[in-house]
Amino acid sequence: MNKHNDIKEKKKRSKSIIVRFNDDEYHRIKQIAKENGLETAVYIRKAAFEFTEFKDKHKKNVINMSVSLCKRAYNADILEDIKNIEIFRSLSDEELLDILDKMLIKSFEKGDTILSQEESNEFIYIVLKGQVKIFIITEYGKEVILAIHKEGSSFGELSVFDGDTTSATIVAREKSIIALLGKDEFKSIIDSYKTVNANFLKMLCSIIRNATDKIEVLSQGNAAQRIKLLFTLLLKKHGKELDNCVNVQLRLTHQEIADMSALTRETVTKTLNKWLNDGEITIFNDHTICFHPEFLKDDLIL
Repeated sequence: MNKHNDIKEKKKRSKSIIVRFNDDEYHRIKQIAKENGLETAVYIRKAAFEFTEFKDKHKKNVINMSVSLCKRAYNADILEDIKNIEIFRSLSDEELLDILDKMLIKSFEKGDTILSQEESNEFIYIVLKGQVKIFIITEYGKEVILAIHKEGSSFGELSVFDGDTTSATIVAREKSIIALLGKDEFKSIIDSYKTVNANFLKMLCSIIRNATDKIEVLSQGNAAQRIKLLFTLLLKKHGKELDNCVNVQLRLTHQEIADMSALTRETVTKTLNKWLNDGEITIFNDHTICFHPEFLKDDLIL
């Protein structure tokens, strides 16, 4: 006879939900939660609260949990993440669920390599949660960061469509959940949905524009001007206006800034310290940098 595992989660102060499932189901649910980068209790809680309407309808205070119930709740949560992906915006929930069925969801820890430079690739990768950095290694062994992608961004498109190997390495900057969409599945989707096709063309234009911007940054001879232009471009994509400055919504180390601008860490530190002392920037406790409008008024267009 199977034992039962009971997990209580408070819905209101005066009310609790008891989730009950057998040992086999618990171990399977624990495995699925781990694969998707969630704590087991969090995964179960999502399912329990997703189906409280079912519980109330049948006047029960116990949900007999199953693997399928947990997966349904998890898919509902992932669906909200997919809605924020630029290429899939304007699609209905039903259409997005159909696309979700074609995806493989994977979890990566900070520092994990997702794709390596010169590696064959059969997938498009979509960042659902977390951040990744894209970089190349020069012949002298120096890392040059080409881009940092947050939730809603994607990568791997070019190598999927031209059949060439990947041109850069992609590593998780923090714990991240990534959706993988196979080459054939993605081609079928852009053939089926005109809006996805149009959004994909816009995304390819953005890739070309970002490459042009990167060349412009690296072409600057003056180190301070190079860093300033880099942040001007980052603010266009990751900027947030505050009361008296514009904040870069990325926590970048001095080494990462150096790797994005092909400078030394010492040069970056010296430049930022000068701007800080001159009152041009503010560095917050979370290490994000806020630029005062007067400093960037000739360069910044949000």
